[in-house]
Amino acid sequence: IILGIYALPAMFYWISQASLAAVIIHAVGDLIAGPQTLKVFWQVSPIEFFIFWIGVIVTIFSSIEIGIYTTIISSGVLLLFRIAKARGQFVGRVQVEQVKLSINNYIHLTTRNIYVPLDHSDGSNPTIIPVSS
Repeated sequence: IILGIYALPAMFYWISQASLAAVIIHAVGDLIAGPQTLKVFWQVSPIEFFIFWIGVIVTIFSSIEIGIYTTIISSGVLLLFRIAKARGQFVGRVQVEQVKLSINNYIHLTTRNIYVPLDHSDGSNPTIIPVSS
């Protein structure tokens, strides 16, 4: 594509505009989202689905540039809102050991740290007390 933009503009003069339009339409045709893709957009995040449609509508009725600006600004505002409203929890460290059962005893293999909420709101075992460090 870069080669076509920089090296071939003189050749584009001799190609009809209809042929160039057909090439562009063919190249962009695969970018159109199908109904199944839109359904997945809706299932993943309905708010971002609406931002997508706002961008499509603004692009159709104004220009591509304004449509891109609209979607970028809308997504940026949504991102800033989600960052501002992020839920935080205090976590504590729990040491987890991997052991292997042999015939006569346990063999210690590895130890690693995991981090769980101090209030056990994630459903972790309430008898295990995390160390706040």
